[in-house]
Amino acid sequence: MKAPSPLSAPRTESPSAFARFPTTIGECLLFWNECGLTAFALPGSADPAASATPGQPAPVDHSASPPREIAALIARIQRHLSGELQDFSDLNFDWSRVTPFRARVLRALLAIGPGRTATYGALAQTIGAPAGSARAIGGAVGANPWPLLVPCHRILGSTGKLTGYSAPGGIATKSRLLALEGVELTA
Repeated sequence: MKAPSPLSAPRTESPSAFARFPTTIGECLLFWNECGLTAFALPGSADPAASATPGQPAPVDHSASPPREIAALIARIQRHLSGELQDFSDLNFDWSRVTPFRARVLRALLAIGPGRTATYGALAQTIGAPAGSARAIGGAVGANPWPLLVPCHRILGSTGKLTGYSAPGGIATKSRLLALEGVELTA
């Protein structure tokens, strides 16, 4: 049995941490705490200090020297964004950051591999949500704190067309991420 990861230790009140790093599409940010990854930010996201909750300490900047496990993940993200596709479904996410419904939706997203897509309706069916719940699924996908890592960019509208994308850059970013994965979209 392997030793517990520092990202899977029991929750404490220690501050969260983050690291900024360059990629082929710009500077990304990765946030974590002792329970797992808490957020991921694509280029153009708000400054981490601005995201601190009032009364809580600002996240600690580990950009210069991230922990080994985080440095390895950063390298994987950089490889993915350089065209060496990665599957991030093995990561330890801090699911306490999202509602149970959103966690179900986001966990289902992890099964959509690089270069593949699905629709909101198909995602609803995958989790056993009732017919007509595509809008609720869309809300959960749009609130994804881990874009790219939990591949919300792989979800298309019912006609197979690009729909909104809540990460910085919107649909242009979504299209770029899909193109990196070899997904050809119809006009």
